[in-house]
Amino acid sequence: MKLKTRASHGADRSLGNRWLRPWSFIAMSVAATAMFAPHASALSLSRGQQTLDVSYQECLRRAHAAFVAEGFNAQASQGASFVGGFLGSSGGYITCNPLSDARMIVNVFVASEGTSDPNVPGAFRARLQQRMASEAAPPLPPPAPQQAALTGGWSWQAGCPEGGYNGRFTLGSFGADGSFTGKFDQGGDLAGRVQGNRIEFIRNGQWAGKGQQQRWIALLSPAGMEQGLVERPTEMLGNCAFT
Repeated sequence: MKLKTRASHGADRSLGNRWLRPWSFIAMSVAATAMFAPHASALSLSRGQQTLDVSYQECLRRAHAAFVAEGFNAQASQGASFVGGFLGSSGGYITCNPLSDARMIVNVFVASEGTSDPNVPGAFRARLQQRMASEAAPPLPPPAPQQAALTGGWSWQAGCPEGGYNGRFTLGSFGADGSFTGKFDQGGDLAGRVQGNRIEFIRNGQWAGKGQQQRWIALLSPAGMEQGLVERPTEMLGNCAFT
């Protein structure tokens, strides 16, 4: 498979900078209006473009699968040339524009409300592009049988490069597709999904004086969550291991 990717003029910039070409700026303005309240205090945007040697239908299928794999609430395209997805205070669109029957220009747009930090939507955009480029996009596995046991409170300890942390979070009930929401006692909401023996969720909240986002990933066993990983892109800090 041939793959080309590019980002337009530093793809991660706030919405206030008119860095997009007119057609894409208009498209994202419409998308942002649909995703967020009209009086949002801050909105940051990231856009990326890639060329994939795939069919139109395969492009749309991958777009839906990419959103779902990243924990977004997304619906498959219904006759449109794009797929949209939403997760917490972030939302995005993936568009499929044919160059030929078997070659697509793919644009990935992500906007995040409540922050002017471009790394927040930028992290989502980069992962969505990586998933779009994957040749193997298998269907999602059925929900793990131990989901019911995951509902409730969980105490955690994390070892990070700068030191240790501990706390507690609560997971709510699980949907038929493995999706769930919850809260951290120390502050912040979470939303994610269980896929097979893997649980993954995004934590959004305010700490260190600004809006932050973390990605928590762990493997599941009959006993519960095994040791996992915490990614901290908005804090510009190294990953943590948590139990």
